[in-house]
Amino acid sequence: MGFRDVSKCRTRDLNLFLPKEGVMSRLGAREIILGLFFLVFLFKAIYLDHLSLQYDGTLYGEMIAEESDKLTFLPRYLGTWAPWKPGVYFIVYSFFLPFTSILFDSIEWIYKSPNLLFSAINALLFYLLAKRFVKAEIALSASLLFYSSYGVIYTDSRLLMETFSLTPILLSFLFYTWKDMEPVKRFLGAGACGLLAALTKSVISFMIIPLAIAYILQEDRKNLGNPLFLASLLSPFLGFLLFYLALDSVGLVDEVLIKDTGKFFVYDYFVKIPYNLFQGFLFFFYMFWAYIIVSFRTFLSSWKKYAFFSAWLAIFFIPLLSGSPMPWHFYYIAPALAFFAAICLPSKGKMDSFSLLIILLLVFSNIMFFVFMVDFSDDVPKEAELRDMGLMLSGKENVLIIGDYSYNTVIVSYKMLSERKDLGAPLDFGYVILNIPAEKELNEAQQSSMLTEIVANYDTEKYDFEEDTFADMFQTDKILRKKTSIEQFQYVVVSPASLNITNPCYTLQYNGTQSKIYRLVEEPDCR
Repeated sequence: MGFRDVSKCRTRDLNLFLPKEGVMSRLGAREIILGLFFLVFLFKAIYLDHLSLQYDGTLYGEMIAEESDKLTFLPRYLGTWAPWKPGVYFIVYSFFLPFTSILFDSIEWIYKSPNLLFSAINALLFYLLAKRFVKAEIALSASLLFYSSYGVIYTDSRLLMETFSLTPILLSFLFYTWKDMEPVKRFLGAGACGLLAALTKSVISFMIIPLAIAYILQEDRKNLGNPLFLASLLSPFLGFLLFYLALDSVGLVDEVLIKDTGKFFVYDYFVKIPYNLFQGFLFFFYMFWAYIIVSFRTFLSSWKKYAFFSAWLAIFFIPLLSGSPMPWHFYYIAPALAFFAAICLPSKGKMDSFSLLIILLLVFSNIMFFVFMVDFSDDVPKEAELRDMGLMLSGKENVLIIGDYSYNTVIVSYKMLSERKDLGAPLDFGYVILNIPAEKELNEAQQSSMLTEIVANYDTEKYDFEEDTFADMFQTDKILRKKTSIEQFQYVVVSPASLNITNPCYTLQYNGTQSKIYRLVEEPDCR
């Protein structure tokens, strides 16, 4: 069954490529797998600063830094409330900053290095969890396949919440599957970890409930009606309630829970669902194609036996049915895929040379696929240019950054975080994000005209601005404008590079492929 069903090629011809005594006779499967763990860890460390801060990570870096300045349960961005998620992730990562800021020079290592720790912790927790269902060797193989999967390497290399937010979820599962523990400690521990998961990323913490029920139904039915077990299932609801109350205390329930979180299920849902399903399946296969191919037949024949992991795998429907699937949303099902991939490898319950050969091929195919996607991606050099622009502007005063969100957040992130590292705090700067509603879509000439007006008069009220909060920045139709005390800007950064400002007081200093930098001229009339 599974991969072994297609391993009939394991004949005398294949054995010509394998040592007669087998690799295991010299090292043993455990030592080889641990060695591969170390190699994957080194690979993740080497590639940690190959990728610039991207996507949500361009915001998270500053939000972590602001938590380090002042701990608050609701995170902030640019000094205003921005609680798109609860604060636990930002608080925990902020504890590392005093150490990583001393140990490392690069922004990527300062902010992303905790990923290396929590990714390794997740691998250990998943090994301990899998060992309760299969032999230790197979559990170790499953943990390695999880740790080295393309989807996990992809996520660990970026400043995203998923690496950390999986940790309390795995801890919760460890408690639920710990049948020898006293019920009070067992279910109290599971509930506490579920609460921590909900206070890290509320929506995904609800995956704990169906998986816990699936395990108890199959493995520990006598506790199905245990009040302690039933109470522990309420922990995601409790976490969500605490998040709601915190949002309500600052008047942001509508902006966050309805407009931001709610967008995944409410706005134009039935219009967008066909495209989202296609995109979601594409992301799912692209992140885990090797494991899907290897484990498909094993899953079909073993899903009832391993109902807990089958329920876990079914979680992949959540991002598929959401309003905006992203590649990293599928991170949470990587352990289940790795488990089914691992259980189809042993021969007669043991990991032999052929099993190890398949593991090697899977691990190195994941690594090579990641290297290929990084080295041949069009986005990587573009983001590197934006990163270098942000570093170039670091330490420069009276800067205005204006234009499109996806470009400017990279520049802003590197400028601010570099100034925090070198100066202790970011300098004041002007910042405008253009949000143009589809029904009011402007061509490039009209947008350039708008930018020129804002540069000439930053405090203009001609357009519909939002200055008080960035909480609904992903949903608002207003132009976002950061408050600043700067009266005249020395540098103006415009993104994308197709936009221009036409002001005789500013001359083009840098013309990049992604952005432009204008500088104030020395003429007396311009001062």
